[in-house]
Formats: sequence, structure tokens, C-alpha cells
Amino acid sequence: MTAQHHTQPALPAQPTLQERRAHLRELMKRDDATVEDYHAVISGATEEERASLARTLSPTKLAKARGEKAALAAYAVGALTSSVPRAVRLISELFCPLRDEDFNIIPEPPMPATGQLWEFLTQGAVERSDEWVLHFVEECSDDWYIDSWTRLNKLMREHSLTSLSPGYLCMMMNAVPHVREKSAREYRNIEQFFRNDPVLLEREFWDAFTVEGVLAQSKWDPALQPEYRSPSFSALAQVMCETFSEIRPRFLDETLKGLLRDYSAHHVRHFYRAHAALQPTPQEITERFALYLSVLGTAYSPAIAMAQDLLEQAVYELPDAQARELIEVSATVLTRTEKKVLRAQIRLLSLLLEVHPECTEQVSQTVQDAFKSMPLDLQDEAQKLINDPVRETPTRQDAAGSITVPDITPKDCEPQGCLAPRPPITTDRELMECLAATFHGGDGTDIPRILEYLEHAESLDINDAERQLLWETRNLLIESPSSIYTLSSPNIPYLAIAALIKSGQIQHADIAKIPIIPTWYTERLYLSDEHGNPVTVDEQTIKEHQSRPINVKATGTELHLNERGPHTLLMEQLFALIFADQDAETNIVTAPFAPQRVALERTTGTVLTQYWESLYLARMHSFPLQFPLWVGTDTPDAAALSVEAAAFNTNSTQIEYVHRMLESKYYPSYRTVMGWYGWLMQNNPDIFSAQTMPILVAAIHAHNAYGADVIIRILGDTHRVLGAASYSALGLGASAKTTEVRANAAEALASLADRGMADTALFSEELCWLLSQHHVKAQRIEQTFRDAALISPLAGWRIMQVLEGILPVVGEVYRGGALVQLLVQLAGEYGVSVEVPEVLRPKMKGSTVLAKSLRALGKLQPHPTELAEQARDQAQELLDQHRCAQP
Repeated sequence: MTAQHHTQPALPAQPTLQERRAHLRELMKRDDATVEDYHAVISGATEEERASLARTLSPTKLAKARGEKAALAAYAVGALTSSVPRAVRLISELFCPLRDEDFNIIPEPPMPATGQLWEFLTQGAVERSDEWVLHFVEECSDDWYIDSWTRLNKLMREHSLTSLSPGYLCMMMNAVPHVREKSAREYRNIEQFFRNDPVLLEREFWDAFTVEGVLAQSKWDPALQPEYRSPSFSALAQVMCETFSEIRPRFLDETLKGLLRDYSAHHVRHFYRAHAALQPTPQEITERFALYLSVLGTAYSPAIAMAQDLLEQAVYELPDAQARELIEVSATVLTRTEKKVLRAQIRLLSLLLEVHPECTEQVSQTVQDAFKSMPLDLQDEAQKLINDPVRETPTRQDAAGSITVPDITPKDCEPQGCLAPRPPITTDRELMECLAATFHGGDGTDIPRILEYLEHAESLDINDAERQLLWETRNLLIESPSSIYTLSSPNIPYLAIAALIKSGQIQHADIAKIPIIPTWYTERLYLSDEHGNPVTVDEQTIKEHQSRPINVKATGTELHLNERGPHTLLMEQLFALIFADQDAETNIVTAPFAPQRVALERTTGTVLTQYWESLYLARMHSFPLQFPLWVGTDTPDAAALSVEAAAFNTNSTQIEYVHRMLESKYYPSYRTVMGWYGWLMQNNPDIFSAQTMPILVAAIHAHNAYGADVIIRILGDTHRVLGAASYSALGLGASAKTTEVRANAAEALASLADRGMADTALFSEELCWLLSQHHVKAQRIEQTFRDAALISPLAGWRIMQVLEGILPVVGEVYRGGALVQLLVQLAGEYGVSVEVPEVLRPKMKGSTVLAKSLRALGKLQPHPTELAEQARDQAQELLDQHRCAQP
């Protein structure tokens, strides 16, 4: 190496970009240049200058370097890379060994250890902007390979920063030493960890409480106690408060505040268990009295129970003002449904009266207001807190007895809600607005308008943002060497492809290259064993053989099922639009199908025993092997049917039942399928219900059943008279696993009642069958009916009629007493007496909820009430409207 390389002139105090670039080029020619030499040239450069210098000293090219050059690569990544995601990717590549095409590790020359590379990276990033550093830390925290909180923490401290990135905070919590048992060693480890970095106890440790999911995703199990081997967050709380006594008040405050944040129960439990483990003293409880009252108003019942237990300890310390605040909050707690919570609150109020007898009247009124909604087996206990016992209050009677609310015969009416007529799309802008809404969780009812516009449009004029939206959506369709699949649902990417073709983004010559996702379901057909004897692949066989049957002979290796259900029909519509030159037979449907009279039969379907995959999938995903089914009397060949005939072919449902349940569980945009199909079938709600029943059954057994909410909303907005199949669907929706779908069902039932479209006798008949066949759960039905009854006086009356109609079967239903309990409440509110059926009279003895509810039902006396009068007026107004509407 020549001497001139060592005698280059020094940089001026404030070098220009050109001078920095020239010095970098000189350094790159030298073999003995160190990282310090490069740092001297780059130090002081602005972010814009660094982006320009990266074209001279390329971090991307250096990231492939190994040996001594790796140090410069790490420094350059930190000092020059503008794009933070690229910087994270490059540093990950630098840490990973090089591999050949066969994924074998390539031998490398000796290079600095990972710790040293981090030092060089930190040196390069020391002068980067705070925004760049925070973004870098956040991206690194989400990279599974860069699992080094210590290095990231040091970088943050160099800039005097703290991060609220969930990934960074989770890494920090994972770096806290394990606490498995309360030993001297555990105490020393915790003390050393936090004393080495005071900022942790000043802020970052508490920041982990303020970001949802951090504690749940870290190593700390909230439930375990110190004697277990896994790290316990409850034990950590105890050890930290004993090691740093000054933080105990803050730990108590922060865990209580965590209970008040809008977190899911899975995340809240960390705070509840840690707070309980600290065992607050009565003085500490009274100091945080307002926070405990707030906890009583939260949704998480274990936290409420904890607050009740702690307030019991401090009840003797409460002054009069706080005692009255507690009574006010009790009004909310007493409206809950958990018996444990109600019993604890009644006990707490009883203790409160021992200390503050002057609050007797306020407690009496509070309990009396909630008395009627309480479970019957708790009313005796609550009665003791009421001055004038509720049961001794004389009922209001007159010669007329109870008020009668007239029944209304449902009749077809004008479309409304999500089925209301919509004008055709007239502009490209309006089209893109509809597409954007559909792509981002829309219900699919706009798809017929979208298809109509795309079918007749010669071209589309779209802007850059709209073009990007279409390509991002199209790219949800993924082509792999072994298959074609999608991350959402096939209809969404192909809808974007159709728009891209019309806008000229996909040329005519490239249309044939568009990948076609399979529109069939794969099955294997097993009929005989190795000796030729018939085999029934039942549930027991599934349990024995797991993923495949043993010694069972297949008639063929694979079978493709395509019964052309709603999902496949929408795909056919999209393919007809995309491949218009090749498919001239399929018509684009843009108007609802006319009403048809189709005979349907109700039965209990079973997973067909000859289809192995259906049985296996049903067991793997906890789906039932028996399910409600509505089928027609004809059994047509699905492949030969027109689009309209296929849409009416309910016999396809049983064959594809499990596959449709599975799709609704994993495809978020399955909602668009249900919305599109529901809009087309709005004049035939029973056919719509029969075809979509698998999704509603999935909603009973899975947390995710995409499309169930749309189905229920369409039935609630119907303008056609519903038949038995539709009421079966509403019954299934009322028993859904998630509160969101049940809330939709409650709103749908109330909407039908308030519009005079509810047939309570038919609904009762279908619900009786669903309950007796164990297709639905009584407790969920009760919750849905309770919500529906609160929406309007007339809705409450119709719900009461349905409950009276299903009364004969509740005795044989698990938790059927909850339905009788609700009937008692509603009948009392509407002043109606209900006769206990003979079949239930033997069950009136005993102390079960059912027995107590039946006895209470038998004691009801008819009397007029204001609520019944409001329901009657509402029904009479509907009857008057129907008369005026008649020609």
C-alpha cells in the first residue's frame, strides 16, 4: 500500500457533502482503514447527507461482507441506512451465517462476535435522529432474530429515549430475571437488574402496564405462584415490592389502573393476580378507595370479586361519605348476572349496614331497584336488605286484569335497512369508493352494483392511490410452487383483478395468465376395507385413526366436490367478468331473484360417513357431527344448473356443510359472500337461511364465524314473510358464541317485532326443536332474549310470547331454568299470568333454579302495567298502518 493513502488531507471543521464523499472513496481504497476513520468522515452529517453518502459506501453491499469487513458493515448500517426496515433486514443478514442454494452453511473467515457488531452499529447510530432510533428499535423488536434487548436498551440510553413499542417492552419484560421461588438469589438478581438501569423503575417497567398485550406475550405467567418452576408475575410483584419498598404504592396504583384499561380479559388477569398477591392492607385500600370503586364497574368479574373481598376488609374504616359512594356504585354491580358477584355485593352491603346503619334506606332502595332482575335463588338473601319486602307489595289489579297486546299477522312490506334499493353506480369515483368499502370489511351488498358497472364499463380512470389499493388487494392472492391460495378469501383478490383489467393495469394478453384458485373441496371416498367389507367411517373410527384410516381401502385417491354453494357462485360471477371472452354462458346477476315457492324439509343432518376429510375436519375444529338442515325435495345435478337454479339448490348444503363452516372460520371476507348472496336472495329468505346455516352453526362453536353477523342482519331487515327455516337461523344466531353476533340477533328479533314481521308461534316451534335436539344453548338464548326485550316494549312482549311457547321443553334442556327465570321477569313486568304446563309440574319441587322459577311463575297474577300499555299502543299503531296500506 503506498504512502499517499496515509497522507490524505484532514477534513475541514465543517466539510461539504462532496468533501465527505471524496474522503470516503479514499478510505475505501485503503486496506488498513478502521471504523474510526470512517466515523471521523461521517460524523456530523445530516440525515439527507447520510442518505447521499450511502450511495458511495453502500450498507446493502457491505452486509454480505464477512471477516474484518463485517465491523464496517455493521457501522454503515447504523450510520447511513435511511430506510429503517432495510437497516433491520441488513443487520439480521449480517448476524446470520451465509448459506448456499441448498441452505448449507458456507464456511466464513473469522469475524467480530455479535456483541462487537452491536457496538459498531451503536457507534454508527449515535448521531442519528431520535425518530430514526425509535423506529429502528421498534422494527428490531418485531424481528424474531434480533432478540437483544440489552443492545437496544443501550442504544436508547445513548439518546436518552424510552420506547412504547410493544415489542421492545415485551423484550424488556423477558429480560427481567426469573422469579420462581423467593430465595436470596432471586432477590439479588432482581435488585441488581433494576439498580443497573434506574430508568427502568422510573418509567419503562411501568410503561409495560400501559400497552396492551406486553405482559401476556412475555414469559410471565400471571397465575403461577413462586413455588412453581415457571416465572410468575405475581411472585415478581412480591419480590420487587420487598426489595424496593418505595415502589409498593406505585405497584398497587398501576395494577389497579391496569384493571381499568380497555384490555381483554386475557391481558387484564396479570394485573388482578399481581394486585391480589400484594395483599393490600386496610389503610392501603382506603387510600385507593376511588380506584376500587371504579374496578367494581369494569367487565372482568374476577377483578370485581377481588375488589369486593378487599373492600370487605376495609369496610369498618370507611367514613360516611365513602360508604354512600359504595352504595351508589352497588346499583351497577347488582345488575350483573354472575351469582358470585351478586352474592358478594349483597354480603358487602350487609357488612356496611353494621357499621353505618344510617345508610339503611339508601341500601334498601338500591337493592329493591335491582331485585326483580336478580336470580331467584338470591332474592331471599337480598330481601333482608329491603325495608318493605318486594314480595309483600300488593300487586295492582283491576276488573280488567292484564292488558292484552294484539297479535299481528306478518305481511310483505317495502325493503329497508341493508336491503333497501340502491341506485346504480354512475362514476369511476363512486365505483372505487364501493370497492374500498368492500375491501375493508364491507358486507358485500354492494357487489351486484359493482359487477354491473364493471361489466358495462369500457375503461376505468383511477388515480395512484386507487391503483395501489387494487394491486395490494390483488396481491392477497398468493402463488406458491405447490398451490394457489389467498390470505383473505378468493372473491376479494379477483374483484380487484376485474377492476385492474378494466383500468388497463392488466393487459388483455396477460388475462390468460391469471392464476385460478380451486373452487372445489377435496375429499377422499372410503367404502370398503382390505377384505372388501363395507366400512362406516364414524366418530369412533376418527378417534382411533386420527389423520387417516388404517386398513381402509379408498375407491379413488381424491374427489373434488363442487355443489356450487354461495361462495362458488360468487367466484363464477367474477370469473365470468374476468374471462368474458372465454365464458359467454354465465350471466352477471345484478338484480335480486324473484320469489319462488320451494318446499323445504327440516331434519338433523350428519357429516356424510363416506367423506373422510369432512369427518376429520369436524373433529379437528370441534364442529358438531350432527347439525340442523333444511333440504328440498329435488336432488338436481349441481353442475348442470343455471346460476339462479344453483342459488336455490339447498341440497348442496349437507355435502359441503363442514367445508362451509371451516371457510367461515378462516376467511374474514366471507362476510362479502354472505352479503352478496343475501342481497340476491332477499325475496327468498328461507332459501337464504337454509344455504347459510353452516355459518350460523359454526358461530355457535367457534369464536370466528365470518358472515354470521351479516346473515342475521339481513334476516332482521327482511321485507318478506319469514318461514320456518328463517326462524331456525335466527335461533342459531341467538345462541352464537360471541356477544357481537348475539347482539345482532337481539337487534334482528326486535326489528321484526317492531315492524310487525314476527311470527312468535312459528319461532317458538323452531326453537323448541333446536333446544330438544341440543343444537343451541339455553343460557345464550336467554342472554339474547334479555337484550332483545330491552329494545322496545313490543319486542319484550313478543319475546315473552316465545318464551311461553317453548316452556314445555325447557325441563329437558341444560340450564333451561334460565329461560323460565327470564319469563318470570317479563311476565311480571307486563302483568301477565302464565300457566305452568303439566309436564313441568313434577319439576316444581326442589331448590334448583328451574324449580324456584316455576314456583314463582305459578304465583303470578294478571294486572295492568305501564309497559304492557306501551306495547299495546305500539302494536295498535302497526295494525292501523297495515289497514291504511291495504288498497
